[in-house]
Amino acid sequence: MNKKNNHKIFIIAGEASGDLHGSGLMRSIKACNPNIIFSGLGGEKMEKEGLESIVSIDKLAVMGFVEVAKNLSFFLNLEKLIIKNIVSTNPKKIILIDYPGFNLRIAQKIKKISNIQITYYISPQLWAWKEKRVEIIRNNIDDMIVVFPFEKQWYKKRNIDVKYFGNPIIDNCKPYNFSGNSSKEIINVAICPGSREQEIYRHMPVISKTIKNFKNEMGDKIQFIIVRAKNIKEKTILSYVNSSDAIISEESIFTVFEKADCGVVASGTASLECAITKKPIVVIYKMSWISWLITKIFVNVKFACIANILMNKKIIPELLQAELTVKNLSKHLKNIISLKPSNEYQQNIDSLIASLGDGNSYENTAKYIVGSSLNVK
Repeated sequence: MNKKNNHKIFIIAGEASGDLHGSGLMRSIKACNPNIIFSGLGGEKMEKEGLESIVSIDKLAVMGFVEVAKNLSFFLNLEKLIIKNIVSTNPKKIILIDYPGFNLRIAQKIKKISNIQITYYISPQLWAWKEKRVEIIRNNIDDMIVVFPFEKQWYKKRNIDVKYFGNPIIDNCKPYNFSGNSSKEIINVAICPGSREQEIYRHMPVISKTIKNFKNEMGDKIQFIIVRAKNIKEKTILSYVNSSDAIISEESIFTVFEKADCGVVASGTASLECAITKKPIVVIYKMSWISWLITKIFVNVKFACIANILMNKKIIPELLQAELTVKNLSKHLKNIISLKPSNEYQQNIDSLIASLGDGNSYENTAKYIVGSSLNVK
């Protein structure tokens, strides 16, 4: 390898949520040390913070066993490109953000040829499935930074020291004091169908029919705002829903939820982001039946929604796989439109928010990464 570049960090984020958190972390690292140079893999937000991206992350946004298998050659070629780039630039540090199937393979290959320090930001959810990956982390990751408080204890039981500086979602999203929708002249419903092509393909048919039914019933008294991820083309959304029935927005989930009264949200990071606004939501998800069957066999958690997992009870309704029908979605949407959230719901969300830290997660994580002294929780 070439001489180590002490001002260079190679950073990898493979999907929209990683791009968001990667950009926040980069911004905070630059505040600690303006001389740091970033290269690697990221999206538009990370590029705005100065990332020299070696390839667009749009093609990386696949989920499920069948979908990954279809794109296997692309991922293998991308791995080779990344390893070659790391070897040639010899950065001071590598930061891997979530995206475990890909990032853990990169970590293994790098550790075979180099002693570059590897920091993993946002741990794989090994407590849900693929716990055996903990040995890959033990042998190849120098620093694991988790974003859920219980994960620190989970790793401790397996004799791995990890760091927790709060959840970055709190840095990005503010809660609202929500009092209900029933007296409003126009109800604004946010729709977050997902950031992957196959999520749009599987969710939008049900969503579009539900929108049409509500528009026929309520007319201008209800407005739908569909959040479109940057990697999803507008014409893809418009192939399912008429522009007269819904607004298609490129704004962030947080910005859209400032206007919204409630929402329908694909399971994943977005569901937690929306939950902590305190506005009522319904969480949905559908995947290929092969992927669903494998998930049911191997996943070790009772819920899909991260908020429900963290609270260890269903505080937010979930419509998964065969349960995701127009009839069921319409029923749940009517409930959250017409009913004021219960005190119990609000208390549960308050407890959820309190468990995620008090903000400044990016700043505290950045200070740790660049080596500043920091009192760790």
